[in-house]
Amino acid sequence: MSLNNRALLPGKFKYFAIIFCVGIYSLATVCAKFASLHPFLSKQFLFIYALEILCLAIYAVIWQQLLKVFTLSSAYAFRATSLIWVLM
Repeated sequence: MSLNNRALLPGKFKYFAIIFCVGIYSLATVCAKFASLHPFLSKQFLFIYALEILCLAIYAVIWQQLLKVFTLSSAYAFRATSLIWVLM
């Protein structure tokens, strides 16, 4: 008996989940920018850099779960919107 993984998330929620995931990915870029404003290896730099790594770790876990729901081509189409969010 096989499960249809594409039916695990209800309609609108799956789109909210992928937009949320892309938002977390965008936050990693913002953290990198803020980390670059501080001296290298200062406490502020290390804290913000750790936040960036945390954002990327959370993104990686959520992304893998979302790939069970979305096709790869549609997931990457949503991921491309992160460029627009970072430039805002």
